[in-house]
Amino acid sequence: MTNMRKLGLTFLFGFLFTIAFLGFSDREAMASATTLPDFYFKFEGVKRDDGSEYVMTDDDVDLIVTSDEWAVPPDVEWSSSEHGIVTFQTTGAPNRVRLIRKSPGYATITATMRKDGLEKVINCRIKVNLAIDYIKTDLRTITISNNKVLYLDPHDPSNSEKRIFLQGVSYNAQGEALAVSGSSLSIPAVIWESGDESVATVDKGLVKAVGPGSTTITVRSIVGDPMEASLRVVVKPEFDIRFGTTTQHSSESNTASAIENVPSSFIISTQTNNAAKLKWEIYDCSNNQRIPEGSSGKMSYTVSLGNILFDNVKAGTYEIYAFAADDFYKETNVPYAYMKIEVPINFKDQNVVMSVGDTYSLFTNTNIPSDNIFSTVIYDPNNTNVVRYSDGIITARGEGKVKLTFVYDPSTKLFSGSPADMTINITVIDGISLSTSKATMPANGTLLLDAILTNKDITRYPVTWSSEDPSIATVDSKGLVTATSKAGTTRIIATQVINGVAKRAVCEVTVQPTMNSITMTPDKLPLPINGIDTITATINPEGLSDVKLVWKSSNPDIVSIERVNGFTATVRGGSTGGHAVITAINQDNVVVGYCHVTVHQPVDKITLSETNVTMAFSQKSLQLRAIVSPENAVNKDIVWETSDPSVATVTENGLVEFKKAGTVAIVAVSVDNPNARAICNINIQIPVTGITLTNKSIVMYSGETTKIGYSLNPANSTNSAVTWSSSNNAIVTVDATGKVTAKGPGTATIIVRSADGGYTAYCTVTVRRVASGVKLDASDLSLKVGESYQLKATLSPADSTEVKLTWETTDNKVVSVDGNGKLQAKSSGSAIIFVKTEGGGTAFCKVTVSQPVQGVILNFSEKTVYIGQTVKFKASVTPSEATNLRVTWKSSNEKVATVNADGEVTGKAGGMTVITCTTVDGGHTATCIVTVREPVTSITLNYDSYSIGVGKTVQLRATVISETATDQTVKWVSSNPKVATVNSKGKVTGIKYGKATITAIAQDGTEVEASCEIRVVVPATSVTLNKGYLSMLVGERKSLKATIKPNNATFKTAKWKSSDTSIAIVDDNGVVTAIKSGEVTITAEAKDNSGKKAICYVTIRDRQPATSVTVMDKKLIMVPGEQKTVQVVISPATSTDSHTWSTDNASIVQVDRKTGKIVARATGTAVVTVMTDSGKTATIEVTVIGLSRTSLTLEQYTEYVLTVEGTNSSVGWDIDNPNVAVLRRSGNNSVTVSTKATGTATITAHVNGRKLVCKLKVTKIK
Repeated sequence: MTNMRKLGLTFLFGFLFTIAFLGFSDREAMASATTLPDFYFKFEGVKRDDGSEYVMTDDDVDLIVTSDEWAVPPDVEWSSSEHGIVTFQTTGAPNRVRLIRKSPGYATITATMRKDGLEKVINCRIKVNLAIDYIKTDLRTITISNNKVLYLDPHDPSNSEKRIFLQGVSYNAQGEALAVSGSSLSIPAVIWESGDESVATVDKGLVKAVGPGSTTITVRSIVGDPMEASLRVVVKPEFDIRFGTTTQHSSESNTASAIENVPSSFIISTQTNNAAKLKWEIYDCSNNQRIPEGSSGKMSYTVSLGNILFDNVKAGTYEIYAFAADDFYKETNVPYAYMKIEVPINFKDQNVVMSVGDTYSLFTNTNIPSDNIFSTVIYDPNNTNVVRYSDGIITARGEGKVKLTFVYDPSTKLFSGSPADMTINITVIDGISLSTSKATMPANGTLLLDAILTNKDITRYPVTWSSEDPSIATVDSKGLVTATSKAGTTRIIATQVINGVAKRAVCEVTVQPTMNSITMTPDKLPLPINGIDTITATINPEGLSDVKLVWKSSNPDIVSIERVNGFTATVRGGSTGGHAVITAINQDNVVVGYCHVTVHQPVDKITLSETNVTMAFSQKSLQLRAIVSPENAVNKDIVWETSDPSVATVTENGLVEFKKAGTVAIVAVSVDNPNARAICNINIQIPVTGITLTNKSIVMYSGETTKIGYSLNPANSTNSAVTWSSSNNAIVTVDATGKVTAKGPGTATIIVRSADGGYTAYCTVTVRRVASGVKLDASDLSLKVGESYQLKATLSPADSTEVKLTWETTDNKVVSVDGNGKLQAKSSGSAIIFVKTEGGGTAFCKVTVSQPVQGVILNFSEKTVYIGQTVKFKASVTPSEATNLRVTWKSSNEKVATVNADGEVTGKAGGMTVITCTTVDGGHTATCIVTVREPVTSITLNYDSYSIGVGKTVQLRATVISETATDQTVKWVSSNPKVATVNSKGKVTGIKYGKATITAIAQDGTEVEASCEIRVVVPATSVTLNKGYLSMLVGERKSLKATIKPNNATFKTAKWKSSDTSIAIVDDNGVVTAIKSGEVTITAEAKDNSGKKAICYVTIRDRQPATSVTVMDKKLIMVPGEQKTVQVVISPATSTDSHTWSTDNASIVQVDRKTGKIVARATGTAVVTVMTDSGKTATIEVTVIGLSRTSLTLEQYTEYVLTVEGTNSSVGWDIDNPNVAVLRRSGNNSVTVSTKATGTATITAHVNGRKLVCKLKVTKIK
């Protein structure tokens, strides 16, 4: 046996030494090898590692290959995969070249380093980006930034369109790109886009001017990795000025002469649909200051979509510039549009009639910017007693006539020259005059003339009216002129005789024919969103004078009227599309003209049914569908385009028809908005129809490799990619090229699958392997006599096909082994089991055999001990010659008795336990029942005290605390059997009112006892609650009241209890507090144990705060003394919030805190606020208005200012008896009452839908 062990150890150590030696030899051989270091590229000093990418933009670059380890470069061989994209220009150094850009596309450059027979190859992918050829393309350089732009002029045939040339692309004589070969990026593989097609469009690089402005033309690849280049395009700006029938065009130079006689309101129109695309600058020539957009002291102008609306332009000279973009200005080398205009001084009236005391303002009746533009004001005659001029105001001082001449001051620089002097002829009267001296009336029309009197005592000095030709017009005693149907001119004369002096005033009245029709030009008008245009009304018959048209829009949200100038109206489109009707109405005889305006909602988005799709050429076509957004766009027409007609064409309905295999982009463009477009990229392929392998089955040995060939059908399929897989990689693997490697013995299938169509072919591979070693599942075993064990041998490698093994034992008397490795234990001792392979592999296992124990007995089978006593137990093991005689001890209840390792048992507590002895060998057991006796130590009762009625009972129960006490019986005793008795089982009966003590006494001799105090009482017969149901909110508290009957019951109060204290709690006084939402019962129970009780069911809801509070009236107009209640809506409707009211000014408005009733007290404005419990508020603005006087008594020819207090809103006034007094507005909310004749009248003020009344009484002058 010893020799066999030495032999096995010698073999094992020899095997390990051989492996270690072979491993050392391999490492030594590897360490002695020499390799080239890692190399990398540098492009203009920028490092790029092997396998990376470099992007070339506009210029050629210097390129070197180098290493961090070698200072001297080796020999380098350079190559390019695509010479049509990049080539090399050699330099003096072998590792340095000049990389020359040829055309856009992708190429791989390779550097091969060789030294001392070693070779290193590195690659870099070169992306030659798209770039603009600035030399071929006709560009202009911006002066300031030095950037280059493409300049176009839509009205110059030689400059209206230009082509953008790309670097590295060949063009024919017509400027069209020629086809390319290799991997260069072809022109059909790019798309051209304009950032704003309202400025310029582009088709295959040909850019065409559309409208003034600036945009960016972008050329972008649609195949492969994305690349793009861009160029800015500027289209020459220009504009027109329109006023009346005059239209003038802008100039290209700021030296152009000024356009004269421009009115204060005019329109600038552009050739673009959005004037805001241009940069506008307006300058005041008098001070060279720029005027910002909006309203200023000199003018008001607004830039709209296609127009600029100028209004209230003051007299002066102005320069208008339009630049193509915000970063352009006068000094930029890009053309701009220019115009100089002169707005002359304009006096509305050159003949003015005034009464003594009147004033006339030049600022409101002329367009002068200030009064200092006049150097001198000349009076003719030179008499300031009639009028006086000062600071732009003419004041009438006395009766007479005067001509004022205003002499322009050239130093103000309003104009380049000196305009003619301006004159006003002023007549000041101190007697009688008419409200107008000249009037035009339609046939059968009426006109009320008002006589303006210096002496207003018309009772003594009445005014008489007459017409010189009543066949043309008549006049009544109140100055009401009525025209007849006869056209012509007459004079209406008002006469007042004062003290024999007749004062007369004349109004010349011209009666003209009735208007027959109004024609609108245009009658149909298209407008863009927010666009501005003008509509002109032409009347029939022509030549009617004093015609005043009323202009209206049927829908101001769609089209609004910005400004009206006589027969011309300026209209603006709204922010959404739609239709509206603009009407011009002659109110004299209700003749109406119509213009139908359509505001176009533009297209802003196109979505295609497909965006990226791969299809077989055999499918022939693809139907694309375009969805235009928004849905209410007016023009939904689509133009379809193809990037390469040789690959696919597209019809006007979006049907794509395939021509050949390839990649093509189909573009859908909105006719309405060329910027709205969508692209679908289509890859058209020739599909694979089948695949075959060169081998259907092969046999290989572990470690071998081979390659399996394949062929696709047809051979020119577009997608030739295939994937390889193995059904079992543990047997054989295959890489992406079809290279097969045998891994382990067995049979597996190699599968090749085409990426296109998923066609498959199969090859069956059988792999074989020989075993080189063996290993056992155990190296050390312990068996008992008579036991058997099956050793398992594992071959190395595990997939070896060899299965013949040789088994041997060193001692057949101890353990034997059969030819399959099964062991049989025969006698105690040890031996070694060997197993050998045919190849010489060996493994061994040491086996130890032992004799087992058969049984055990104890010296006691039952034993009684007392607490604290110790008894020695003895165990006898059979057979006595057993190998292992050791035993273990255990108590089934160590609280009763414990046992130590030597078998000593100690009593711990009264009770019974089982002592078990167990052999270590075999687990044989013997047991002994041990009983431990224990005395009673304490007793408890289920009640310490209890109340019962006469004749009622209660069951007392005694519990011995020492549960293991041996004798747990007790005896029951009553201290006063006349009050309460107790039987042997602890049942207590009430005999009469009083108290007694019931005692339970232990019967094991310890005389341990426990007692309960019994009280015999008058019991409750009923318990009732004041409420049987409560509804509460979380956090709320409510009280319950319990009533106990009879009145002489011993206990007058109840015990309170909640069925779920997590929902609600109740205190000793019956106060319930809601904790959370839910349902709970509150119980009130008698304290005398009679079981009488009452229940209240409580439902608790979560507080639901209001999310908002809304009042039905946001604003109220009230008069003092008025009352009003406003309805309130709290959301949500299920909210538990209440609300309160308040006012910020109780002196004006009072409000009831709870009901919200509002009472107006005094004029003014106050805010009434309603607030919910959760803090949500809503407000009502209450305006209390009232007349300063509700009744007036005035003398004749006196004046009084009547005011509506509490508001600044515009107030309408009327009087029911104008013979008594006339009203003259004095501001928004006041009127001057001028009395005339004696009598009474009612003055009514109309404000915000309310009427306020003042009773007027005019008495005779004293």
